[in-house]
Amino acid sequence: HFWTIREFLPVMMAQESGGHVVTIDSVAGLMGVAGLTDYCASKFGAFGLTEALRFELTKRGESNIHTTIVCPSYIANEMAKDADVKCPMLFPLITEDYVVNQIIHAVWRKQALIVIPRTIKLTYLARLYPVSLYDSVVKMWANV
Repeated sequence: HFWTIREFLPVMMAQESGGHVVTIDSVAGLMGVAGLTDYCASKFGAFGLTEALRFELTKRGESNIHTTIVCPSYIANEMAKDADVKCPMLFPLITEDYVVNQIIHAVWRKQALIVIPRTIKLTYLARLYPVSLYDSVVKMWANV
């Protein structure tokens, strides 16, 4: 993702119309998941890269270039076929079509962050609490 941004960002900056960088991340970029350490590391990195880029663009006055970080949970496809979701009512498997539609709407709205499904934001907000409480919330809701 870094090399793609590095290649296309100067072109976006040179155009009056600007552009939009969309980062397909994951809920695993917001919270660690046991057994997926390497995947989580790459997703945390993608999140940080795009967040830092957004701040840098703002500082440089590049108001025509926007960023969107997309953090879906498990998508009902081959990759998630063995997913062990503890609370499917709160964290249902989502369809690829639903995610695509959410991304399109987020880009139109110039939304910086989209977490799918929205119920995952509850876990994200739990980071405001002490680590021990956060860990308890994540263990209760997610399979970690």
